[in-house]
Amino acid sequence: MKNYIHCHQGFDLNKGGTVGYLSSLFSGMQEIENCRGDNDLLHSFLFPDILPNEKLSNQLIKDLKYNSPFEEIYDYLPNDTRPLITAKKDWFHSIIPTQELLKINFSRISSIHIHGAYNFLPIYNTLRMCGIENDVLKILTTHNPIKPELEDIELMKKFNVHTDEQIEEIRYFYRMRDYYAFKYADVIFAPTEESLSAYYEVDPEFTKLLKNKPIYYSLTGTEKLNVNLSNELLRAKYHIPLTAKIFIHLGRFANVRGYDVYVDAAKKILAKEENIYFFAIGETQKVPSINHPHWIEVGYTKNPGDYINMANASIIASRQNYFDLSMIENLSLGCPLICSAVGGLNYLKGKTSGVLYFEPENSDDLAKQIIKMYNTSDNDIKKMKMENIDLYRNKMTSKCFAAGYIKTINKIYKDFNISDTDRKIIRVPISIDPVFIEKKLDQASIPAKPLFNETKLDETQKKYDNRNIRLGDLGLIDLISKYIEVTDFKKWHPILCNSPIYYFGRLLYRMRKKRINIRK
Repeated sequence: MKNYIHCHQGFDLNKGGTVGYLSSLFSGMQEIENCRGDNDLLHSFLFPDILPNEKLSNQLIKDLKYNSPFEEIYDYLPNDTRPLITAKKDWFHSIIPTQELLKINFSRISSIHIHGAYNFLPIYNTLRMCGIENDVLKILTTHNPIKPELEDIELMKKFNVHTDEQIEEIRYFYRMRDYYAFKYADVIFAPTEESLSAYYEVDPEFTKLLKNKPIYYSLTGTEKLNVNLSNELLRAKYHIPLTAKIFIHLGRFANVRGYDVYVDAAKKILAKEENIYFFAIGETQKVPSINHPHWIEVGYTKNPGDYINMANASIIASRQNYFDLSMIENLSLGCPLICSAVGGLNYLKGKTSGVLYFEPENSDDLAKQIIKMYNTSDNDIKKMKMENIDLYRNKMTSKCFAAGYIKTINKIYKDFNISDTDRKIIRVPISIDPVFIEKKLDQASIPAKPLFNETKLDETQKKYDNRNIRLGDLGLIDLISKYIEVTDFKKWHPILCNSPIYYFGRLLYRMRKKRINIRK
């Protein structure tokens, strides 16, 4: 039996959301050296073989438009050929990319864990084309703090590119995407019961749909953050005294994250207090949100642990919250938290003294809690830090995450009475070379990690630039380097594009273009 765990982007522990969640889960299974459940169930990760900043496009299958469960989608604005509308309709007849499809053993797949409502349709359509959409258990985790449609619409409004009329037209597609994702999902999988609280506050039809679904909970975890720069050195970098108190916001500068509430509270405090500094970390703005020497904005950082380690408290002012990895990362370093009392953040209540809560969207109450933390004694702060660290170590490490995930999937399989299968006849959704069809896919997919990069190639090439190459080696260099030169290697060999073969060929091609000394 195989439970496939799908991710639409490459492995990256530095990201949040879906990618960070799945990268942490994979790392956890590596740490406990186990990716199997009961009855020899294998958990196989479907990370695309691309770098973290790259993306793969889904395939459009026009035939899926006919005899489709999504027929009503095509009746909406039927004569509208605007690219914006056409692109949204394409969602409903797309399947996953070929190179991802090749990783799935359709004879043995028993379930697939889908992350994000936006990823549900192409996976469901892939199963439809194989004729097994009702035979494979479909597990859905959304990762959105609110109904996905609402968050996507907020982002559209933030970028201010579309008119109100266009936004309302597009809203229809977001709403139907979410509806079908929850309708055809067999199981909803979430970190905590509190994580889904905002989903019950939407329209009655969607609430009814959610209430009729079996929901399973498994706590998220992640690796402890590294600290590369000490508190003293980082404060010195920003010319901040050791006696000053520092509060930080880490993440997107978005209203759903409560960034505006954080800014408003900081303004009120900075007008009165002189020994407090506020950091906003995660985005770069042309104009800072507050014009004050004690307000400091930092763009995206690969070292969030440095800032968390420096902070006296981290503030999560979200209007709604799923179960942020950043919250867990703060706990891993013992940083006290000041949180809005919403969603997954409420899970921490009663489990540690290291969290203060404030009324959601209330900047006055947030400012009050910041001042309370500012005046907390050193002994009490020490206790808060230790309790946060203990909570992390006992429940939210990568190992805890992986073990809890495997245990929860075991329970799902038992409750649904899922047994091993070996389908003898299935439809393959595309025309595939027989070599790939015969390939045995019995191992968990491994996330693509770049083995080399351009810098590594430069270093390797320098080692060989001043060496002689035997005449007998020149033929091999010519053969491989010419092949790399005349073919679009990445296009025709996507599975190998991060392999040593590809980079060795690139290296040879570079060498061949330079002057080579031949030793007879």
